Amino acid sequence: MTKPMARKISTPSLLLDQVFFDVESLARALNWEQEFRQLEPGMLEAGVQIVGHELCQVIKVRFNRSFHQQGHPPPGFAVFGLPDLDTSNLQWAGNDLRVGSVVNFNLPAGLDMTSQGEFRGTIFAFEKHHFTQLVDLLGLEPSILAELDQEPYWIPEPNALQGLSKLLADIFEAAKDEDRESLREYQDSFDAEIAASILQTISGANLPEPPPLSSRQKTLKRALKQLESDSSNSMTVTSLCQAVGTSYSTLERAFVEEFDIPPKTYIRIRRLTAVQKELARPDYNGTISDVAHEWGFWHMSAFSKDYRKQFGELPSETRSRANHQ
Repeated sequence: MTKPMARKISTPSLLLDQVFFDVESLARALNWEQEFRQLEPGMLEAGVQIVGHELCQVIKVRFNRSFHQQGHPPPGFAVFGLPDLDTSNLQWAGNDLRVGSVVNFNLPAGLDMTSQGEFRGTIFAFEKHHFTQLVDLLGLEPSILAELDQEPYWIPEPNALQGLSKLLADIFEAAKDEDRESLREYQDSFDAEIAASILQTISGANLPEPPPLSSRQKTLKRALKQLESDSSNSMTVTSLCQAVGTSYSTLERAFVEEFDIPPKTYIRIRRLTAVQKELARPDYNGTISDVAHEWGFWHMSAFSKDYRKQFGELPSETRSRANHQ
């Protein structure tokens, strides 16, 4: 296939191969504007491998815990996701995600995903100008680019991704070579073929009609928006019900339906995650009690117990790891 750009392009390489034990270190390594909220208690093990170059990066991820993720990928990239076929119980942009779907990270509202249990998948990030050029080179309708602002996901034709799946398996196997020279033979794949495969899959995919949001889903969206705007970090379930204009039982059903936990637990996880995010920063200069108090935890022994239950380690252990990065 003809390369879409005349400029010199780097040889693909293994850019990252690491296991992360806190979400702040994970988000910082990915350089995404994203909030990861761990819904399931226990020690996190998030494995990330990134292979590619400046035009195309393929990111293999593995989380051993349930998560609610919100945010945006890096600007200047067109980004897509492909959950592994054995991954189930996914919510994407408020919809149950069918196994084998290609998900769209490029919506103006950003990404919004809830996964239950262990999650595995692959993310594709393409330099946007390069990606746009490929639409023309492949003879695809320019209208396909408009779908990036509209469609939450696409359902490919059966077996449409078989060739890409085999190629990815070969690429990550080649990335294991200590001298990394094996990746050179995949130059064309990263220059154009992977992006072309995603584009052709999207162009031939079914565009599902998203079901209308139920009243509980609308309630949940209002509640999450209200939590994000709570600058005092003092929101309780009662005050959240009042702010959203709903009953306790309706709010609880909405959260359990989406996250498998009640709103009280979600609010506590949100606050604990915010504390962890600060403690995991190498440049954080405050104390553990400073950030705990900032997020409404006043009884330090109870806070430490809740923190350890949620993240599988004490706050001091998170801080110690950050200091040694």
